[in-house]
Amino acid sequence: MERNINIVIADDNQNFLDCMEKILENVDEFKILGKAKDGEQAISLVKELKPDVFITDIDMPKYNGIDVIKIVKEYSVNIPNIYVVSGGINEKERMEVVRLGVRKIFNKPIDPKLIIEEIKNGYVSQEYVMMRNMYKIEDNNIVTRIMNKILKK
Repeated sequence: MERNINIVIADDNQNFLDCMEKILENVDEFKILGKAKDGEQAISLVKELKPDVFITDIDMPKYNGIDVIKIVKEYSVNIPNIYVVSGGINEKERMEVVRLGVRKIFNKPIDPKLIIEEIKNGYVSQEYVMMRNMYKIEDNNIVTRIMNKILKK
């Protein structure tokens, strides 16, 4: 059984959106569910599609990335892994996204290998925690083998 990591991307830069889509689509485990050019579209997509991973820019029209994250969390949309990709983020914004539970902040331009690795590792760690809790597993090796089999490493 193939496991897809479902992703929604939001950025007002169409070139960046297209580039991220091409990069991430080439990873077997990833599936791009949708792309949003502004905060309003991002909120709709995340609420409707409930992705495993949400990648957002900070500076977007209608709602900025921080507002988008706050709004989808208010609607109890559970997104295990949220990443911010930004051309410039100030310290106040950085503290706010960390407080909101963002897994990592990437500065543009980003190295595609880094974001791919981070998404895979973040997803594995989320699944790992869930499996350990669900089955009350004490043996780390068993969980690691199961997760590697799921992600076909």
